[in-house]
Amino acid sequence: MREKILLILSILFCMNVLVAVPFGTLGNIDVPDGFVMPANQIAVNFASYLRDEAMDSSDKAGYDYNYVIQAKYGLFDRAEIGLVYTGDEIFYVNAKFQLVRESFEYPGITIGVDNLFSKVGTDAFDETHKDYHKWEDIEDRGAYERNSFYVAATKSWALRDVKVLGDMQLYVTVGIGVNRFVGQRDLAEDFSGLFGTFEYYPTQLFPKNNFSVFAEQSGHAINLGARYSWKNLGLQYSVIEIEEFIKDNQDNLKMAFNIQYSLTYWANTKTTQRGAFEPNKDRLRTNQQIFESGAGTGSSILDQIKALRAEELKRQTELNDLIKELEELD
Repeated sequence: MREKILLILSILFCMNVLVAVPFGTLGNIDVPDGFVMPANQIAVNFASYLRDEAMDSSDKAGYDYNYVIQAKYGLFDRAEIGLVYTGDEIFYVNAKFQLVRESFEYPGITIGVDNLFSKVGTDAFDETHKDYHKWEDIEDRGAYERNSFYVAATKSWALRDVKVLGDMQLYVTVGIGVNRFVGQRDLAEDFSGLFGTFEYYPTQLFPKNNFSVFAEQSGHAINLGARYSWKNLGLQYSVIEIEEFIKDNQDNLKMAFNIQYSLTYWANTKTTQRGAFEPNKDRLRTNQQIFESGAGTGSSILDQIKALRAEELKRQTELNDLIKELEELD
């Protein structure tokens, strides 16, 4: 047990080195958020996934390789749709609609559905289902449960001068879903479809806001990851179902390695609503003038915009006063 905990900590400690390699699954690992892509933006995602392979009575389980190919498209600046194909020979569709855009008062709120048209039923472990034989041999069949509806909310904050950590950004997502979001294990049953993510951007160390670490409870597992982005390219490394590894329910630590590229040429805007692909918003959040203008700890993007406007109004007032003084001299 102690050795496995030390292994997890070692992997997380090494993430700053690993971000140079195409690791992970982008966005939240297995949890939807409260954002959508801009209209006409396209994101292409390839993920490699290492998991326990099935073991017989004589052999110890090793790693089994799986993969996921996904293409997403932004619709009307309010929705997105994704097509997914996996190494388990399963095709499905994901769709998301944004009810509320993030603001100072409110988080971004989305509703959506995962696994549309999946061949796996709404209860992947129901042996009485007439089609159970079609998916009974798929190890991760619970992740493919059809028509997994959800609602998710995401709020972000920009914090300044935090002791030791300095300036930073935080993203917090909470939500609830059915089917694949409700697992069969003890931990999953306690959450009953509730899920959440905590993401941390160390702005002090990465001023461009292109690196983050995050933890999520996906409704059926605890996952950790790190994300790095450069322009429209995103890289991520994730460790999955950590609690099962610690409890010795599986021999190998599940890992995901991913690369994603966003095509923004036809997009209405060149950035998305989320940190890893939001250079404009990131520059606004990390601009030193913002942190010095009174936006304060816990301020959101709207706070910072208001602070910048207040600063501009102040300068305009000073300029008008100077013009009046010059006119009086004439």
